[in-house]
Amino acid sequence: MSGYNHLIDEALEQLRLGHDGTVTDLLEIIRPKTEEVEVVSIFGRKTRKPYVELRLGDKGVTQWSPEEARGHARQVLEAAEASEQDAFFIEFITVRVGATDQAAAGMLQDFRAFRAAQREKE
Repeated sequence: MSGYNHLIDEALEQLRLGHDGTVTDLLEIIRPKTEEVEVVSIFGRKTRKPYVELRLGDKGVTQWSPEEARGHARQVLEAAEASEQDAFFIEFITVRVGATDQAAAGMLQDFRAFRAAQREKE
């Protein structure tokens, strides 16, 4: 789950440093604009094996075995779930509890560390 984590961490750090704006504002500023992502199944003519190819725009980025692709798919699903949890957490802490964005950002860091530790126990 590393794709946008460094960008999110950068946005959270900006909030801790007193940047005026919300997390959403900061993410819109730092989020890279990407081309269309496509995932296709391919067959290796020389290897005679199945592969999954990840494409960005018209360029092939990487090829995975089906097992590797399933692992990456699980990571994407886990990241999607975590992002929804993060958003819910921030909204709850700021709207219901009344915490500032800066305080919520710090709590989110702690929440993520706790979530990661819980996953390691599984």
